[in-house]
Amino acid sequence: MANTKQVAKVALFNESGEVLILTRSATDVTRPGRFDFPGGGIDPGENPLQAVLREIEEEIGLKLSEQDMRLLYASTDWYDNQSTTRFLFVGVITSDKPLQLSYEHSAHQWMSPEGAIERYDHPVWIEGLKYIRTHNLL
Repeated sequence: MANTKQVAKVALFNESGEVLILTRSATDVTRPGRFDFPGGGIDPGENPLQAVLREIEEEIGLKLSEQDMRLLYASTDWYDNQSTTRFLFVGVITSDKPLQLSYEHSAHQWMSPEGAIERYDHPVWIEGLKYIRTHNLL
């Protein structure tokens, strides 16, 4: 049977309509220094929503609730010799509490969706960001 992987990420927006972009740490084994959304792998026994909430707390130090998240879409494809299902959530934070980045990321910035689309290069997540913008989903 083929290997499978599940990943949950969030396009997290502030009240000004800017999206949070993280920069992966230089020591990251898969995409060092590349742009990223908060989120990551889904652990055994977790559903995608539980995983994205856990990852947000681990990666940027914010505790959000299920009501703060909406599932935007799921996509499955063959990547790196395994079937990978990616879940993309959208959320808006209203707190100006400072972010506390984990070791996985070296920097963060808030940018317009258009700016992120120009600079962000992951084919699945960028399509989700375009969908959010096109359909006014905030």
